[in-house]
Amino acid sequence: MLEGPPARFEARTRPWAAGRPIIRAHPSTFGSSELDRRGDADNRWSPITVDGQVVGVLYAAESHRAAASETIFRTVPIPGGNREDRPRRVFLGPFQGWVWSTLACSRELTLVDLGTDGLAALGVTWEDLIGSGRLHYPMTQRWAEALWRAAPSADGLVWRSRQAPDQEALLLFEKLPRRPGGLRRGDLFSDGPPDPFFYPQGLERLFALAAELDITVVL
Repeated sequence: MLEGPPARFEARTRPWAAGRPIIRAHPSTFGSSELDRRGDADNRWSPITVDGQVVGVLYAAESHRAAASETIFRTVPIPGGNREDRPRRVFLGPFQGWVWSTLACSRELTLVDLGTDGLAALGVTWEDLIGSGRLHYPMTQRWAEALWRAAPSADGLVWRSRQAPDQEALLLFEKLPRRPGGLRRGDLFSDGPPDPFFYPQGLERLFALAAELDITVVL
């Protein structure tokens, strides 16, 4: 069972190279590099609220497979998890207005390491902090806020994707006053226009990724 973050802990960081591709799957209501500042979001790491202010965030990954895993497929039970009785499927309807975007950062990023060594330093397991389901989101959001505070020079978090643990996913923070880390306007640039899900190429990619992950997409 995941418990809240301790009062003191070590948050390790590691770099993400400038120019390394950053892949997003996101609603078209957000621009390719636009951060999410919604206070009513209900995601693994967000909303992050500090002193009453919502910290803008951006979910992304190193590949389309991991980007889909952390957004479209995030509520699908993982193999070997506690809810194997639940179907591994998603309904396509809520994602009709979504797009794929490819970004990169003009500078090297510093990310809190939630890989094997980073989690060991925190005293938590991948299964509890990342492999857990939506019922644990209130606690994982508390961890995100604690990590934001503990690593003021960090630009975000990086972890092994829940559905695709051979791939890395990341969450990026916006830059706020008096905090060294975080994205400034213009740090991210887009590698071409977004690719809508409902264009043939975007839809083919989504179905191919679902097949790789043994997830059924219901029309």
